[in-house]
Amino acid sequence: MIRSLGDWSGGLCGKEDSILRAYLYAIDNAEHFIYIENQFLVSSLPDQGVINTVVDHIYAKISHAHKIGKTFRVIISIPLLPEFEDNLGVKDGCSMEIILYWELSSLFRKGSLIDKLINEAKIPKDEVWKYVSINALRNYGYLNNKLVTELIYLHSKLMIVDDMVTIVGSANLNDRSLLGYRDSEIAVILEDEELEDGHFDGQPVKVGKFSHSLRKHIFMESLGLLGTTDGNKIVEDPIIESFYKDVWMMTAQRNTDLFEKVFGGKCVPSNSAKTFSELNEFKKLIGLVTSNVDEAHEVASQIRGHLVEFPHHFLENQELQNAMFPLSTCFYT
Repeated sequence: MIRSLGDWSGGLCGKEDSILRAYLYAIDNAEHFIYIENQFLVSSLPDQGVINTVVDHIYAKISHAHKIGKTFRVIISIPLLPEFEDNLGVKDGCSMEIILYWELSSLFRKGSLIDKLINEAKIPKDEVWKYVSINALRNYGYLNNKLVTELIYLHSKLMIVDDMVTIVGSANLNDRSLLGYRDSEIAVILEDEELEDGHFDGQPVKVGKFSHSLRKHIFMESLGLLGTTDGNKIVEDPIIESFYKDVWMMTAQRNTDLFEKVFGGKCVPSNSAKTFSELNEFKKLIGLVTSNVDEAHEVASQIRGHLVEFPHHFLENQELQNAMFPLSTCFYT
């Protein structure tokens, strides 16, 4: 059992930040693979007051793997937006903008994980994605006999490392949840003792029965493989290129394209919208669901699971509402 607990909430003399320390220890000791699924990821922006170092430790693992030429993958799944689409770019949506500012700053903008991998670790821009894949989930269905879509709002707080160690609990990956003296959180770290055969990059290894089965179930659900005869086999090795590139990343890209083709401007956020002005224009785009219902059904049937790409160019040329709110570090990180 691990916690974030402070004197104000737990009567401690000082604080407990064992959740943060467990995350950092597990990341530092990863040999092949890290899977992270979390509601928020705001990290490693010390110049802006965000002091947890989760992203820095991920950067260090990837940088080292690149230096020695080792296959190492990090897959991160977060919500497409920290709130729902209709709150973006409107007066009442400033909290959305602020959280987006912090998350995009942590992952994609100057000084972020991706930026540092390119400019400090000197990984070529088109090769960064060999090491890290940042994804989200989207769904579609029928409402009053009409095709509709919405994002799947991830609320889980989970990390699986090497199919051997699992951390799961209530803590988001931000200062509020991790530093110990702010929000109170609880989690468990599970290290498998019962082992079974697995594979990493085509090589046989021993993996933990629980962590391995949990990770495979999550992957099969994301890829639409639950209940299929070959789903377990397909997701068995999460880092081999024939899965990581040809199944995981290809499915995310293909689903993203299909969703936008069917639903047009309903698929917010999108790489097509780099400013609020472009976002307003993007929302006007008509998808097949409006222009050709029969074709919309046919194309939608090609979507596999829920996995989509996180649009890393979204609002990259837009100044988001953070500088206007000097206390945002306290409330939103």
